[in-house]
Order: sequence, then C-alpha cells, then structure tokens
Amino acid sequence: MIAYPSLATALHLDPNAAAVFLGGSIHDVAQVVAAGYLISPEVGDAAVFVKLLRVAMLLPVVLVLSLVFRNGKEEGAKPPLLPLFLVGFAILMVINSVGLIPHAVSKACSDLSFPAGVWWWRSLLCVLIPVTCLVRRPALLTPYGISLIR
Repeated sequence: MIAYPSLATALHLDPNAAAVFLGGSIHDVAQVVAAGYLISPEVGDAAVFVKLLRVAMLLPVVLVLSLVFRNGKEEGAKPPLLPLFLVGFAILMVINSVGLIPHAVSKACSDLSFPAGVWWWRSLLCVLIPVTCLVRRPALLTPYGISLIR
C-alpha cells in the first residue's frame, strides 16, 4: 500500500490511470483509500470507486461460477449458490439503495470511513478486540497468574 502511490507517480500515470491501478491492485478498501488520497483527493475518490466496483462485481461473478461448477456435480448435497456474507452484502446494498437507511446514519458511517475517522476506529478496535478476547477466553491470562474469574 505504501509503495503503490510512489510507483504510480514514478510511472507518470495520469489521475485516472493511477486510480484504476490502485483500486484494481490493492486488496483492502481502507488501503485503497489511504493510497489514493496520498496522491490526491481526485485519485482517492476514483480509486475508491474502482475498488467498490470490484466489490460489487463479486456477487455476480460468484453466482455465475457457482452455477457453472454446480451443474457439473452429481446428485446429492450441493453447496449454496451464494455464501451468506454475499447474501447479507446484497441485502444491505438494496436497503441502502432504496433509501431505507436514514441520512444521519449514512452520513455518520461515511464520516467514520474517511481518513480522519480511521485512526479513531483503529484505536477503538485495538482496545476492544483484546478486551473481548480476554473476556471470552480468560484462560489466555492464566499462564501469567492473572484470573478474571474467581
């Protein structure tokens, strides 16, 4: 993620080409946001669009591949056409597109997804994840003589 913006600059890519390069080659959406905005807001916006387009294409691609490979299987237990996370993604996408999510909630989520909110989120997760692990798995501390349950 850190090297990609430098590589795009070294290759003298115009903003659109840099956006396609970043959005098409970096795996994580947050890393695409960071890499794109390191170059410029224009590249950042376009790179995020390219990345989200890739994410949106995941559903039809998985469905087509599932149908292709499902037809070749013999009778018996067949896997579901779509994994549950893709079904959930599609439902949330439709709910958002129809406008059932209130504007205030949508804006709050959008504000949290931009770089200014990323550090706050990561700090929160850095605290919540270990605490959750220790509460759910208190045995992790017992080798150190610490017991959460008496």
